[in-house]
Amino acid sequence: MSSKLRITHEFNRSVTVRDGREPLFTYRYGEVDLYPYCHPVNLPGGHPVTMVNPGDHPWHYGMYFSWKYINGLNAWDQEGSGHPWATTRNVSMTIEDPQEDRARLTNVIEWITPEGEPLIRDERRVTYTQRDQGRRRVIDWEFVFTPLVDVHLDRHVEWGGYGGMTVRFVRTVEPELLNSEGETAWLDSHRTRARWTDYSWWLDGIPDRHNFQHWGGLTLMDHPSNLRHPTPWVTWTEHYMHGLNASVLRDEPLDLKKGGKLRLAYRHFIHAGKAVPEKIAEEYERFSSWLPFEDWR
Repeated sequence: MSSKLRITHEFNRSVTVRDGREPLFTYRYGEVDLYPYCHPVNLPGGHPVTMVNPGDHPWHYGMYFSWKYINGLNAWDQEGSGHPWATTRNVSMTIEDPQEDRARLTNVIEWITPEGEPLIRDERRVTYTQRDQGRRRVIDWEFVFTPLVDVHLDRHVEWGGYGGMTVRFVRTVEPELLNSEGETAWLDSHRTRARWTDYSWWLDGIPDRHNFQHWGGLTLMDHPSNLRHPTPWVTWTEHYMHGLNASVLRDEPLDLKKGGKLRLAYRHFIHAGKAVPEKIAEEYERFSSWLPFEDWR
């Protein structure tokens, strides 16, 4: 491991954080099809966590945040999905000098209409921190949303809906799911409310999938200050699709007035090995005691 994290910036395209020569994650912005996202996000040892543009849902982009509908405009799916669509426009990117165990960027974007009219100003700060010589990694996303017009955020699905902080995982076999309520079955975890949900899986290509060291995982955590905490979840565990969505809009839409503020914060806890409930609870306690936006917005 190096003594200091390194950052490579491709202007208006991507920011990559490395530890020595090992790539940790890449944040992609500016020249993107829909909205900024992280891909690849790597486990300790280099195995990827994320998948982008899968054939089943080509608008899934690794680790990302997207609304579903903004004033009736589809912001989640690609153009041509059958609905008028919204997209994003880059405003600014600020990158802090990396520290020994932390890297941070702040990206400002606007959610816009097809004609380019701004709907929401989206300020997001992404902070990477590593612990235990990189065996445990944390990516925090802090958001400040400022409506530039009155907005109605909706989801248009009978059972509720999706949208918000999302991770689309690589395809694998028999992932193990666990949430803060102790639920391990998809039928229990899907559409429930929980403080966090973890996916752990066998790292493909390694023959002994029962060996603890040949597993990795990610826990998505909802900060207690968030609207509608503990968040409603949408979990995907079909054989072709694995993912997590902390869906703040799942149970009901949200109206925001022009000039108001909506603040949301999420933590992605990336770990080697299977999920250890005590370690996740310890990390969540650390996360819940942290005050997002305190030194920022």
